[in-house]
Formats: sequence, structure tokens, C-alpha cells
Amino acid sequence: MDNRLRKKLDRLAKNYCANRIEDKCLLTGRKCIFSELHGSPTCVYMQEAVLPAHEVLAKEYYRTYGVKTDNDVKSCERCGTPFVKRNNAHKYCSDCAAARKRDSTRESVRKVRTCKKIDA
Repeated sequence: MDNRLRKKLDRLAKNYCANRIEDKCLLTGRKCIFSELHGSPTCVYMQEAVLPAHEVLAKEYYRTYGVKTDNDVKSCERCGTPFVKRNNAHKYCSDCAAARKRDSTRESVRKVRTCKKIDA
């Protein structure tokens, strides 16, 4: 267990995690996993919201704890923010993926409606 990495993660969680107040996690109601000294710290909020803004620390975290490899951290093609990809076809972060799906659906519905107007 790398104590320096643990201290960096604890400091990051203390300064940037919106769900942490006085070493307690608002999501779980228990002590923040990053302030404990044992086990592998895995917090979904920390991995998705806080770590992507700190790419070097994120890569060190994923490499040390084996959560994801360095190859699984990718930049979004739309906005450029780093995110953890789930498969090889994953191109966009969750926000951009939702926006892209909305845009695609909107375009598809528009095409269907214009075809119906022409046929009628």
C-alpha cells in the first residue's frame, strides 16, 4: 500500500469531493474510504467526478489499485475531458454521450417526420 498516494487521494477528496464533510461521506453515511488506511479505496463519485480533473493522479490511482489500467483512461472526443472507458467503442464521457444520443434521436425523428409530410 502506497501511503504517499493514499495521502494525496485523501487531500484530493478533502478539497474537491462534494460529498465529503468532516471525513464523512454523505452518500454512505460512514467515514470516507479515502481517509482509511486499509483496503483498496473505490468510490464511484471520486472516480467519475473528482479524479478525471487530475489526470496524473488518476493514472497513478488506477495503476496502483488495479481498478482500471492506463489504457482505460481516454479523452472525450466531444469535450476533451478524461474519462474511464468501459469498452473499445466508448468515445464520449457520460454527459456528452447523453447529448449525442439526444441529437441523434432528434435527427432521426426529424427525418421520419419529413418523409411523412412528403408521402401525405
